[in-house]
Amino acid sequence: YGVWQDEWKAIQQLYASFQQPLGASCIDRLWEVTDCFFGGSFDIPVENRMRLDRPYCRVDRDALRRHLSPKDEIEVKNEGDGNAKYRVIRSNHISKAMAVNIYSPAGSMVHDDSGSTVLLQSKDGDVTQVRAKLIVDCTGHESRIVLKDDRMKSIPPGFQIAYGV
Repeated sequence: YGVWQDEWKAIQQLYASFQQPLGASCIDRLWEVTDCFFGGSFDIPVENRMRLDRPYCRVDRDALRRHLSPKDEIEVKNEGDGNAKYRVIRSNHISKAMAVNIYSPAGSMVHDDSGSTVLLQSKDGDVTQVRAKLIVDCTGHESRIVLKDDRMKSIPPGFQIAYGV
């Protein structure tokens, strides 16, 4: 994961206010200057560079997970004691949007006035039902649970790649 340094500091302050400090070990690389390349689209040459005087950080995802998931607060499905504040379920949703708020297979995602019910399936085929007030879809433009409005033509989605040298 990558993040602008000023945004990371704001995240650290927010988490510290919840007594959940994110230590310095969560950032494993800092670039003081950021080079951005926007070429390859809209007739912009690939080699065009925009240099930003804005520090960019690489987040160590394993360190972040350790900071956010103290052993006594997390339950990994089938391994915890059930008293954790939250649990990690290593599964994928099985829903595909067919129409607005209609998903296949039937009942795989249901929304109501107090939240949503989602069916998740692990690699070994186990299905888990989860109740949530918030669903965050991080699949990008390839999402199966969001319909695109085909009434208007739109430009193809862009892609972002971050790398450090």
